[in-house]
Amino acid sequence: MIVDLDRKDIISLLTGSQPNYSVIDKIPEEFGYYVDGFNIWRWNDISENMSYSDEQLYDLYLMCKNSWK
Repeated sequence: MIVDLDRKDIISLLTGSQPNYSVIDKIPEEFGYYVDGFNIWRWNDISENMSYSDEQLYDLYLMCKNSWK
């Protein structure tokens, strides 16, 4: 399947994911944090103007998604 994602789409994918605790040390602090005894991940407001590339954001999404395997 081939899809055409823009930056907003990638940010939506990322913020719709929940990273496993095992990968939180790989997520830059400005992206979010765990609350409630490490049960809930809270994403910070991820701006389209962040200095991270679309590829970096998508790789971060994939890491979060695959952290549950």
